[in-house]
Amino acid sequence: MGTFGLTHGDVHVGNLRRDGATITLFDFDDCQYSWFLDLDDIVTLLYYLVYVYGGEDGRRLRESQARRFLAHFLRGYQETFTFEDRWLADIPVFLQLREIIVYVGMYKNHADLSNLNLWGRDFMREARQRMAQGEPIVDI
Repeated sequence: MGTFGLTHGDVHVGNLRRDGATITLFDFDDCQYSWFLDLDDIVTLLYYLVYVYGGEDGRRLRESQARRFLAHFLRGYQETFTFEDRWLADIPVFLQLREIIVYVGMYKNHADLSNLNLWGRDFMREARQRMAQGEPIVDI
């Protein structure tokens, strides 16, 4: 398998269905050429898992949730695909990229940020701070 190609680009629980052991992925409107591991799709799942944790309690849980998710996810992923461990070192960069994509998408859909609910306003403020500081949403 190569390291770059067409990926889904928006893997999260809203874009898949599970029927027993079968998982069906849909909503391919964000397909893109990106890296396989697929770091982009793995990080998208990871990002959407942790970005829903808001407030002080959420910030405390993000890293433990991210590490727990990755441990189980990568064990299953490696049953089908192999990759070099060096790719895992790039997860923080891909998390920052996902944050930019989500931030731009939310801004595009809600240019008047005052119309966002409290969670949305908090997310936009926190994301803007993380992006300005060059920090990923979780340090993993």
